[in-house]
Amino acid sequence: ADNVVKLYAAEHAPATEADDAPASPDALLEDAATHLRPSVLLKKLLESERGDAVSVADLHRLIVSDAETRARVVKLASGPYFCSGITVESIDEAFVLLEHRILSGAMLASQVREMFLGRGRASDDRIAAQMWRHALACGAIARVLARRSAVEHAGHAFAAGLLHDIGRLILYQTRPEEFARWLSGASLMVGSVIVAETDIFGCTHTDVGAEWARDNDIPEPIARAIAEHHSSELHQPGAPLSGVVEFANVFCRYHGIGLVFRPDIMPEKNRSWQHIGLPEEALFELEQELPMILAAEPLCF
Repeated sequence: ADNVVKLYAAEHAPATEADDAPASPDALLEDAATHLRPSVLLKKLLESERGDAVSVADLHRLIVSDAETRARVVKLASGPYFCSGITVESIDEAFVLLEHRILSGAMLASQVREMFLGRGRASDDRIAAQMWRHALACGAIARVLARRSAVEHAGHAFAAGLLHDIGRLILYQTRPEEFARWLSGASLMVGSVIVAETDIFGCTHTDVGAEWARDNDIPEPIARAIAEHHSSELHQPGAPLSGVVEFANVFCRYHGIGLVFRPDIMPEKNRSWQHIGLPEEALFELEQELPMILAAEPLCF
């Protein structure tokens, strides 16, 4: 009985001043540095808007040198998206069928996927898997919208969408208890997720993500989109590419793709949609394309 009383008292003891101090973005980044540094390949893939930062020869060499990646490329080329019934048996045949742009995009997605889920088979971490699904959908939607609206740095839209919530991944990996507390109220909130993060962590996932991007020399348009993808929510100005990523984020939240489900936030009412400047028909088309976007996840090896 004495031990039970002691345990209860310890669990319910008031937090000390040190324990109650909010985390800073720098402290969070320091904790995450060992397992969230982007690979050399990822940084190369992010360098160019045109997707040609990695040459055809270099990409071929990188794929051929890794047995798992080689098998995934062959499987990708054999899929219904590209091959029209052709059975692809070798990596050379796959390279003939697949464009360099497609391979670069798939490699980019695979590198970011490893940051969320680790290398190899699908993760059994439900939260990380939901965050990755959200990131991939945001990347695909941002790319579609950026091309249609011809925003500046449209070629970075896919990468910006993939990486926009990297700060949230860092919070999840480095502050699991606080993250669980934030998540327990996320689906019920009627206000800003940013405000809730500040109350719990002392900073936001956009703060942490922006610091991570600067610390790792991520291209400026992508870094800015990471920092600004809640600008409309905070009534702050943002770059056009940031607005595209923000709308993709709002669109996914509205449809329950990811950790936060917000059916109360109408995408077409969001300021970011107004800034993109596309007609209402484009939103309807995006709704129709959403199942295909979500079905494309197996393409990301």
